[in-house]
Amino acid sequence: MKRYLLPTLLSLFAIVFYSCKKSNADSSKVLSTEEFVKYNINGTNYVYNMPADSVLANGTDSVENAQFPITNSVIANRIPGSINDFFKISYYNYNISLGSRQLITVFYTPQTGLYPSPITSAIPVFLTITEYGNVGEYIAGDFSALFIGPAPGNIQYNVTCSFRVMRRI
Repeated sequence: MKRYLLPTLLSLFAIVFYSCKKSNADSSKVLSTEEFVKYNINGTNYVYNMPADSVLANGTDSVENAQFPITNSVIANRIPGSINDFFKISYYNYNISLGSRQLITVFYTPQTGLYPSPITSAIPVFLTITEYGNVGEYIAGDFSALFIGPAPGNIQYNVTCSFRVMRRI
């Protein structure tokens, strides 16, 4: 009996040890749940972060509710909300997918003036989609552009922006 006990215990130990061993090939990637809007205007950084702030993506993915051209928006607000401190970007939703470039139609921050913002760009500004999940997952993107404020000041706004928010629609 003692003769079989040691090999049996060693075998049992090996089975338990092997089954508990983690393999890099089998480990699942932990996905970030971070939601934010970050932008820089003329060298100054601004950020909206969940849950301290409200950030969301909305859009019209169904033709029944669509306004043409179809656009999506990313909106950020401070909590508690303030009509003077919110961010909005709207962009076309045309063949949107990971890596696609979407034309920006509205860009507003409190640093660039009254909403709807009269700022313009000499060339079309495109947003690059860097993550595009299903509804309930995340959409992320970024862009850089030079915007120009209205006359008489014609203030130039050198802008870089990135966001990652959960898709609601």
